[in-house]
Amino acid sequence: MRLCVLSSVFAWARIVLASLPSKIYGVNIGGWLIIEPWILPQKWLAMGGQDCPCQQSSCIATESAFTRAYPSTVDATFSEHWSTWFTSDDINEMKSYGINAVRIPVGYWIIESLVGVQEAFPKGGLRHLQRGLRDLSRVGISVILDHHALPGAQAMNEVFTGVCNSDPQFFTPPVNEPFYDARRTPGFGEFQHNFVSTMRGIELIMGMDVPGWSDSDIPRSRSRNLSDVILSASNFHIFNLETQAALRDTASVLMDACSQLDIKSLYDFEASQYRGRDILVTNFQDRAWQINDPPNPRDATRGPASYDDHLYYCPNEDAYLRHICNLDRVASANKDGNRPLSFGEWSLCTQFAASEEFLVKWADAQNLAFSQDLGWFFWNFKTEGTRDDITRVWSYRDAAKRGYLTRDPAQLQNPNVCAAYH
Repeated sequence: MRLCVLSSVFAWARIVLASLPSKIYGVNIGGWLIIEPWILPQKWLAMGGQDCPCQQSSCIATESAFTRAYPSTVDATFSEHWSTWFTSDDINEMKSYGINAVRIPVGYWIIESLVGVQEAFPKGGLRHLQRGLRDLSRVGISVILDHHALPGAQAMNEVFTGVCNSDPQFFTPPVNEPFYDARRTPGFGEFQHNFVSTMRGIELIMGMDVPGWSDSDIPRSRSRNLSDVILSASNFHIFNLETQAALRDTASVLMDACSQLDIKSLYDFEASQYRGRDILVTNFQDRAWQINDPPNPRDATRGPASYDDHLYYCPNEDAYLRHICNLDRVASANKDGNRPLSFGEWSLCTQFAASEEFLVKWADAQNLAFSQDLGWFFWNFKTEGTRDDITRVWSYRDAAKRGYLTRDPAQLQNPNVCAAYH
């Protein structure tokens, strides 16, 4: 429920671009709004975090643990981090590399009223997200907001969820490990449908054109208060009970979001001012992400949609190149109707000590494979730089400077890199 509400708030706030490039050459901005200590280990320690197994009860390895350890200073500490880790200088550097899109991981706690009474997270991130998105929009860089950390945690003992939870609670019952097995994610298809319906519901209420629905499908309140308008429309028959409940929750959550962003238009709403605007593009992992008869995210689609896949490899040079050069993920996605498909995370990381010569081939081969359809997002734009073994394969900026990645992402060092592996 809380994730559906989060999506609807973003739909209303219009803080993301409503379209994507025809070909994406993108990067992730990891370590910004969700801290992963391995990306910036020295800064994390300087902030007051610790390098320790997150399962230890006293370990400060997650944002939640940090908040509980430093309740009086956490917000100021994180505000400084948010202000300095991702800046206009980074955006200008991205443009110089030909980057045209970014994928920004966010945690549900960025909307503070979604945080439960027993939970603890830093406050103030939404305003920094707003600042970053405005700066990206000014230079024409598109954005995908990645719901990277979900309520209750979607993965076991992973710091990127914001908590260290050995019993993930995002799905009910909590049996979503491993996530890849669709038999262990009951109700995931229904969740996808409700997620899309809630977001599209907000867009319809705002006055935008939503495929399959019309403005006459919902009652219009005379109120100029958007919260009242949402409540008036939320119980209408085109929404199922789950979506109705999420829309009602959104009405109150918007008050908090508007306060954080200093947005006054909540109290002077007029649907006509939003007519003709593009609705957002929804994005799910494609069907191939799971096994054992998973739901098809295409079935939840209403309006523009794209799909995502991630691939990481082992164990040797020949196996890496032979597999990537014969990748069938785009063909599989086409069969399932999961297109356009982008690859939301990839890197130059290997499970062996790779030579510089191999990393050039590895970069070319992955770029070639992942550009077959909509494009890709490299993980990550940058790392702290204190460990060369991490920086050279996980930092787009450093890999480009070293010559592994081309300065123009549409070009390859060797367009025939896969010729010997077909």
